[in-house]
Amino acid sequence: MSTKKNIPQPSKKKVEEDDVNQRIQFCTGYLNNTEKNLNTVLENSIPDFKTELPKSWKSIIILNNYKITDIIIPKNVKDSRLLRIKSIRKGKLFRIIEVDSEIIEKQYSIVV
Repeated sequence: MSTKKNIPQPSKKKVEEDDVNQRIQFCTGYLNNTEKNLNTVLENSIPDFKTELPKSWKSIIILNNYKITDIIIPKNVKDSRLLRIKSIRKGKLFRIIEVDSEIIEKQYSIVV
């Protein structure tokens, strides 16, 4: 397994102008091709898509996008570092998988 030195940063470009492929692939890894390893990866990375997966496939690409629509800032915190940590973010999580060029998408409301 290998990772890049810096984590991907949110893009300041409009969605239409952004090339996500330039910002992804922060972490890559290889596993032995066994049934146990495959089931472990699928259970831990895409449990919400298991019923939509076809019986046989060659490649899966997973993409998670967050759209934060509201930030609730605590009033009694003066330290800017703690303010960022304790702020509550509300929005949506868009989970997309591409299975052999077929796209399946799900949305979830989030509060973090």
